Amino acid sequence: MPRLPATALAVLLAALSGCFSLGERLTVDDVSRTYTLTDLSFRPYGSALDAVNLLERVDASATDLELFANEQVSLRYELRGENDRLRIGGTYSLKGDRVRLRFDRDARKVLDGLLLPRSIELTGQNGGATLVGQIDREEVDVSKFSDDYEGIEEVDGVLYVRLVERRGR
Repeated sequence: MPRLPATALAVLLAALSGCFSLGERLTVDDVSRTYTLTDLSFRPYGSALDAVNLLERVDASATDLELFANEQVSLRYELRGENDRLRIGGTYSLKGDRVRLRFDRDARKVLDGLLLPRSIELTGQNGGATLVGQIDREEVDVSKFSDDYEGIEEVDGVLYVRLVERRGR
């Protein structure tokens, strides 16, 4: 059996280790900040239906997600035309470049208003200044979110989420 010189073996191992990298490793200090929701859209599988822009339902100036240094999370939002600012609490955990949000059990109904599940995994980018996710959703009643889909129920698709660090507020 042929033997590899030590330098060739070192180069091979270095190349292979790069293939299995988890990306940047985030810390609590990296993600402890307030984020603005810049994308929240549901895209049905296939091409028969257009995406549903769920951001049209919320008042952007009253909507944010805050991650605290004690691994607590707070999602605040207000639906357009309503005066109630809703708040959902929970916790988060980090693993590599991933942030897993777990909202409180009693938040289910409030989360449904944004099509969000109780547990969400997001990928951190730009040192944690941006969080993105794609969440598979089944049997979504899209008629609740847009008049364009009146009578269309139980659609499967992907919920796209993008949060960007809020600056200058």
